[in-house]
Amino acid sequence: MKLTIVYTGCGQVGMETWADYHKTKVIEFTEEQKEEIKPPEGMSISNVIFEIRD
Repeated sequence: MKLTIVYTGCGQVGMETWADYHKTKVIEFTEEQKEEIKPPEGMSISNVIFEIRD
């Protein structure tokens, strides 16, 4: 089980020229985290909410 995050940015690459760019990061879950995420018997995951806390 893994989480894939795609970061998107935009930067100036020339005079009046801008380009979008992307970076990808993959985070593998530990066995303990997989057990925490695993749904209860007879249920499945319907939504996942990802929050960034400052």
